[in-house]
Amino acid sequence: MGGKKRATARDGGEEVERDEEEVSYDEDDHDFAVNIARLLRDASQCYAEEKYAAAEKLYAQVLRDADHIPLKFRSTIHSNRAAVCIKLELWRRAVGECDKALHCYPENGVALLRRADALLHLEVVGEAYSSYAAVLDLFEDVELHAHARHALSMLEEREEVEEGREGKKETETEEEEGRKGRKEGKKE
Repeated sequence: MGGKKRATARDGGEEVERDEEEVSYDEDDHDFAVNIARLLRDASQCYAEEKYAAAEKLYAQVLRDADHIPLKFRSTIHSNRAAVCIKLELWRRAVGECDKALHCYPENGVALLRRADALLHLEVVGEAYSSYAAVLDLFEDVELHAHARHALSMLEEREEVEEGREGKKETETEEEEGRKGRKEGKKE
C-alpha cells in the first residue's frame, strides 16, 4: 500500500492532489465505476427486500475487484456483507467479514459492533464484551453507543442470572448433602 504517494488530476482547470488510495481506478475506466455502483445499488436493494443470499452474492462480486476500491470504501462493503451474513445467521462468516473490514479501516465502528454481535451469537462472550466496550471507548456516534450500551447491559444481566443459577445450584447441592448427612446420622 503506497497510501502516501501522491497523484495529480485536473479538476476544472486546477490541479488537485490526492492520496493514491483515493485514485481507486484508472479514471478513464468509467465502466468499472458504473458497474461497481450498479452492483452496490442492487445489493442494497436486495438487502432492503430481505433477499439476503442475493445481496451476499452481489457484495462478493464487488469484492472480487477489491484491489481497485479504496480501503475505507472496501471496509464499508465488507461491513455490509457482514450485515447480510448476520441476517443469514452465518455468524463465523460475519466475524470474518468484520475482521476484513477492520483490517481495511480500523476506525469502522459499525464493523466492530457487528463483529461483537456475531461473536455474541457464537457464545464468545468475553471477546464480544471487549468489542462492545471498545465501541464505547473509541467512537462517539450516538447510535453505536446506544447499541453497545444495550448489549453490555444485556450481557451483565445475563451474567447476573448465570451467577444466580450457579449460586442456586451450590445451595441445592449443599442442601442435598445436608439431607444425606442427616439421613446417615439417623441410621447410626
